[in-house]
Amino acid sequence: MASTTVVSTSPLRCRVIWKFTLDDPGKRRFHMPAGSRLIHVHEQGGNPCVWADVNPDAPMVWRHLNVIPTGSVAVGEYVGTVHLDGPLVFHIYDGGEHLVP
Repeated sequence: MASTTVVSTSPLRCRVIWKFTLDDPGKRRFHMPAGSRLIHVHEQGGNPCVWADVNPDAPMVWRHLNVIPTGSVAVGEYVGTVHLDGPLVFHIYDGGEHLVP
C-alpha cells in the first residue's frame, strides 16, 4: 500500500492582537499591517479602543477609522459601538486601507 504525504507550501502566518486607542472623536489614521481584521471595540481608560487581529510581518498601510457620535453621518464599514462615561456613545467605522507613502 502506498502512502501519500501532503506538503503545504504556504508559510505559517503569525497573528497578534494589537490595540489602537482613539483619543478624540473624528477621523483617525493609524499605521497597521495590511489585511488586519478589526475584531473588537470597547472603552478603556475613558477612551474608545479598537482591537485588531494583525500579521506583524505584513507591509504597513494607513487604516482610517472614523469615530462618529450618534446622529452624525457615517462613512465606511461599521465596526462597533462604544459607550463612554455619561451619555456619550460613539460608533466606529472603518474607512479602509491606504498605502503608506
